[in-house]
Formats: sequence, structure tokens, C-alpha cells
Amino acid sequence: MSSIGVIMAAYNAERWIADSLASLQAQSVQAWCCVVVDDGSTDATASIVAGIAAADPRILLVKQIHSGVAATRNVGLHHLDGNVDVISLLDSDDVLVPDAFAVLTTALEARPDAVGVFGLAEYIDAEGKQFDAGRHPASQQDRRRIRGIRLVSVDVGDDSTFADMIVYGPIWPSAVGLHRRAALQAVGGFDPALRVISDWDAYVRMSRRGPFVMVDRQVAWYRRHDANVTNDSSATTAGRAKVLRKTWLDQENTAAQRRLIVRGLWLSRAADTPMLTRTLLGALRRGDGEHAVRASVALSRHLARLCCLPGRVSEQRLAMLLEPSPCTTPTRTRT
Repeated sequence: MSSIGVIMAAYNAERWIADSLASLQAQSVQAWCCVVVDDGSTDATASIVAGIAAADPRILLVKQIHSGVAATRNVGLHHLDGNVDVISLLDSDDVLVPDAFAVLTTALEARPDAVGVFGLAEYIDAEGKQFDAGRHPASQQDRRRIRGIRLVSVDVGDDSTFADMIVYGPIWPSAVGLHRRAALQAVGGFDPALRVISDWDAYVRMSRRGPFVMVDRQVAWYRRHDANVTNDSSATTAGRAKVLRKTWLDQENTAAQRRLIVRGLWLSRAADTPMLTRTLLGALRRGDGEHAVRASVALSRHLARLCCLPGRVSEQRLAMLLEPSPCTTPTRTRT
């Protein structure tokens, strides 16, 4: 069985980090080591981890000045033992189910061609109570892949590849995944320039080297609370645009991959057309002239962006496509 290295980036996580580490210690697979990188916390995070690590030599505490989650994960990757060949990214507020590592390692070992494997997560609240059962797994399972000039559904249990990873990354929270260290290091780890969704960026780059295997069962609990980074939808939307632009510019792209990136973005934007049209028609029916003018301008701008045809896009036109659709809320933003 592969040796598992767990990277935990922690920032002001005193409320939940003991529970996260307890779920790690409760794994049925005990062949793991964990590097907790305290990212300049100003609360008791470091002292809590130090106390747990004193009783469990598999846990190492590393401290640094506040640098952000991507840089923090890179530090953790650097400090992992040399015999580690698969990586788990367990956030300091999430919780693993007891057989998560057993399920994920079994699936990964059966697929030597895969760069990683992922399962599903259910929501828990700040107090650890489950809510909205089935909602998050359904979101992870609702994948779309670019095929020709259409977005088609990916069957539950099928691999995730570059063709769907650039549309929507299902590997979240990070705790649901297990990744080959060699693949993660081959793409240079995590990009510190990305404040949010740097994990999705890494998975997209890894997907050029092989698929991610999907396991259709729960392996983690995803804790939702007021301090979740993904609560800031505008930052997440901006981060998504930054990742897509970066991916399109990447010199590792084949011509086919570059076309997939633009086509997927165009198709995602095109899906907003009916909603914008209904908004305009609704305003006209109500006789709401002011709203109708705004909706008309929004629809016109939206249609102008769609004139950037897939496969014929300059960097300038790509920037137009990456702008959030007016009067809409992104439907694939992480929650």
C-alpha cells in the first residue's frame, strides 16, 4: 500500500483543527504522516497542533509567516518524508470518514495510469452537524465534458479528464482527493499567485498527464462556516477567470487542448443566454422601462462576447469571455 503524506494548511483554525487531526488519526489505514503548516496564525492553532504532535510522531508542525494557502501547501510538500508517494490535502476545518484512505488508495492502486482519485463529501455546519444531505455530492457528480460543440454529462463513476476539469473541478473540498506526488511535483505544485482555487489550477495541470478516478461514495465531511474562503463569490469568480486565462496561455497546451479551453468557456457563457433573455422579456411585460434598458444592455454585451467564436480567440477576446456575465450569479461557483 502506498505511503500517504497529508498536507494541512492552517490559519487561525483553533476551533476545528483538533477534530480534523482526530479524523486523520482515526483512519483505518495508519501508514501516513502529516505536515501541519501554521500560516502565521494569531490564535491558538500552533499550540493545539504542538500538543497533538507531542503524542503522535507522525504529525509535524511547521510555522511560517502568513503567505496564503498555495504557498503554505508548497511548504508542506517540501517537508514530507521522501518515502511518501501519494498526497492528501486535508483542510484544517474538514473531517475524513474513517475508511477514506482505504477507499481512495485501493482505487488509485488499481489505476496506475491515473494521477489522482477523488470521492464525495457531505456538508456539516460549524458545530459538526450534517445539513443539506446529498446536495454537495450531487454537485460533484454533475460534471460536464466538452464534446465537439456541446457540453455533455459525464457519467457518475467515470474518470475526470482535462476535457471536464477545465469546465468544473469536482475535487472539493480538498479532503476528498488523493494524488500521486510525482504528478503534483511534475507540474510545480501550487501557484502562490492564486489567492483562491489554486487546488483546481493544480488539478487542471495534472489532468494533462492522466485522469482522476472518481469513487462514488462519501470520504469526507465539508465544514461550512462564516470564515470559508469560498464564501466570497466575487473572489472565486475572479480566481476562476485567472486560472482559465493562465491555462489557455500555458505552453504545455496542445492545439486541441487550447481549443477545448475556449470552447468550454464559450459554451458556459452561452448557457446564460436564456436567463438574460427571460430577464429582458419579464421587464418588458411588467412595463419596467428602467430595468428593461439595463437588461437590454446586459444581453447586448453578452451576445457581443459570444461573437468570440471558439477556436478563433485572441488573448484580448479571451479576456472578454472571462468577464462575469452581467446580471448573473455564476452557477458553478464553489459553495
